[in-house]
Amino acid sequence: MPLSVLNNQTPYEVLFGKVPSYDHLCTFGCLYYGHVNSKPRDKCAFRSKPGIFVGYPHGQKGYRVYDLESKVIYSSRDVQFFESIYPFASTNDGNIDPQGHNSSFGLVDQSPFDYENQEVGISLPTTLSHSSPTLDADVEVSPQNHTNLDQPTLEVTTHVPDNSDQPLISPAKSHNFATKRTRQVSKTLSGYDYTLPPSLLPASSTSHSPAPSANSTVYPLSHTISYSKFFNTHVAFLAAISSIDEPKSFSQAVKHVHWRDAMEKEISALEANHTWTLTSLPPVKRAIDSKWIYKVKFNPDGTVERYKARLVAKGYTQIEGVDFHETFAPVAKLVTIQCLLAVASVRNWELHQLDVNNAFLHGDLEEEVYMKIPQDFAKQGEHRVCRLQKSLYGLKQASRNWYQKFTQALLTAGFIQSTSDHSLFTSTQGESYIAVLIYVDDVIVTGNDSTKIAWLKEYLNTKFQIKDLGQLKYFLGLEVARSPIGIALNQRKYILDILAESGLTG
Repeated sequence: MPLSVLNNQTPYEVLFGKVPSYDHLCTFGCLYYGHVNSKPRDKCAFRSKPGIFVGYPHGQKGYRVYDLESKVIYSSRDVQFFESIYPFASTNDGNIDPQGHNSSFGLVDQSPFDYENQEVGISLPTTLSHSSPTLDADVEVSPQNHTNLDQPTLEVTTHVPDNSDQPLISPAKSHNFATKRTRQVSKTLSGYDYTLPPSLLPASSTSHSPAPSANSTVYPLSHTISYSKFFNTHVAFLAAISSIDEPKSFSQAVKHVHWRDAMEKEISALEANHTWTLTSLPPVKRAIDSKWIYKVKFNPDGTVERYKARLVAKGYTQIEGVDFHETFAPVAKLVTIQCLLAVASVRNWELHQLDVNNAFLHGDLEEEVYMKIPQDFAKQGEHRVCRLQKSLYGLKQASRNWYQKFTQALLTAGFIQSTSDHSLFTSTQGESYIAVLIYVDDVIVTGNDSTKIAWLKEYLNTKFQIKDLGQLKYFLGLEVARSPIGIALNQRKYILDILAESGLTG
């Protein structure tokens, strides 16, 4: 403030020799968006909320703002102002309520909007009835992205009786700032089309749809695949009819013959591998429980290969230092897989794929671990438990034990383990070169010596139960297609799964 002792100058002018700038001060009544605290906010909630700037608080940093939703005035520092927008602006004093009633403001709808063809803007009323003692103004906020506050969208509409005849603001002075909002095309689905016959075309055409041809019409999938237009019950229905049923519990699986056969095969394989021995539980020990996991195995073309039931231990009940010690086991790096395929393509090497049946069951268990007999496989009056001799799926140390077992077998055969990727093993004898890459129980074998590759398959089959899958076709979700000009990778099955989940496979 100017002081008389300073010749009507402010202390700032005397100290710096210039008039202070007021550009940092915000304009009263302008629109703001304030940050919403993340603690009480869920993932789907708005990250900012609108309000009106009403001044500065005394004795603290920040701004005093009027919240349009809660209708309270509070102080906040995390705000963004838009001084070109004044939701409560008026051109004259005729819009003031003569009876002195305060206007009531509130958000009427914060439900998600349809972002395809939504036009929003700021519009002010043109009429007001004298018979209405109060004015109810509904402020509807529909920001396209609450984290982006550069282009806010606000619509202020005032609801008044139909018999209003007195103009409040002349049409020439009415403000209407409208923007057009378009939906962003999904990058995942861009470039993919589907066709519809003319008989199934909708009655009204859209701007996104190309002109129909004689037999069918091509439509981009990105303009169709959207669960936001479905009811929740219909989304659940689509998910149910577009996937093969996999039981979630033993009681569900035991009702079907193919799942019962799969469980019996699993128990037979465990017993043949001498995974456990039946014994009495020592007094100082406790037995962990087990559960069944059911999975449908598919061929590269998406057809069903087999029904797999796997018995897994509830490893989360194990105690560190008692039931297990070390758990880490490396897997092949993606860059190693890419380099190996590139080298095999350039040098025209054969690519073979092996699968180890029940890989984790081959690992030797060093700790003393007991497990209850699987459900419905215990004899009448049986009170013994399973003393695990080998690793079982679900145990904390199962993957590490299997990796050590497989590594020892390859080192014994004369392979050298890579120091850059411990899942890569190589063998060089003169001009013969063989490379083995392991990812859990999937094995890739390549090299320039077909005889050595055949010998390696026989050797591994004597150590483990190996399934020779032939030429590499499907690995880690990638389909591998070999041709004289190179190797092509695609994810056809993955794309078909997306279409099936979206209900577009017919």
